[in-house]
Amino acid sequence: MSVTEVIPNWFMRGEMVGSCNCAWGCPCNFQAEPTYGFCDGFYTIVVEQGRYGDVVLDGAVFVWGGHAPGAIHAGEGTSVLVFDRSMTPDQRAAIERLWRGGGTGSPFDEFASVTDIWHDPMEASIDVHLDGIHSRVTVTGDVKYSLELDRIRNPVTGEEEITFLDHPTGFTSTYAELGMSRTAVFESAVASFDTSGMYAEHAKIHYQGP
Repeated sequence: MSVTEVIPNWFMRGEMVGSCNCAWGCPCNFQAEPTYGFCDGFYTIVVEQGRYGDVVLDGAVFVWGGHAPGAIHAGEGTSVLVFDRSMTPDQRAAIERLWRGGGTGSPFDEFASVTDIWHDPMEASIDVHLDGIHSRVTVTGDVKYSLELDRIRNPVTGEEEITFLDHPTGFTSTYAELGMSRTAVFESAVASFDTSGMYAEHAKIHYQGP
């Protein structure tokens, strides 16, 4: 007799910064083909308030992303998860369960449904300086990640372009400021990407499930 896993009610509120290898604006936001035919990208999630059943998620910080050989929605993706060393074992178990999807809720289910290769979660020291589209992320240890966001510079005038995406049907965020990365370099034993100068974003998030 099989036992059906019960996913507890959960939520997380906080901020997200992301970057990928697409051109500014990122066509993947609209399920279009990625700029260069594949996707390398990461989200850094800072949970200000959250719970997974009885587990308090306040203060959890993790980096989540990977590679897709084509459009993300076409599948065959590879997924990477990095926990901040400060997270408790219960927090790590909760985030890992959400990451693996299978009925946990959005946005984790969507990404899990197009993932074929799962690398074991890793841990590192994750330092995040939140400042909207000027946020920075520094990861040190066995995993190294340097991300610095900025606004897009107009190639003609050199002036900053202030750009927002109001996207009510989005599942990673419904309202985000769009920009670019000054630096976006990820290095680990399982994946290495340099997407500096490409797409970046910052958003407030509120996820819940199942």
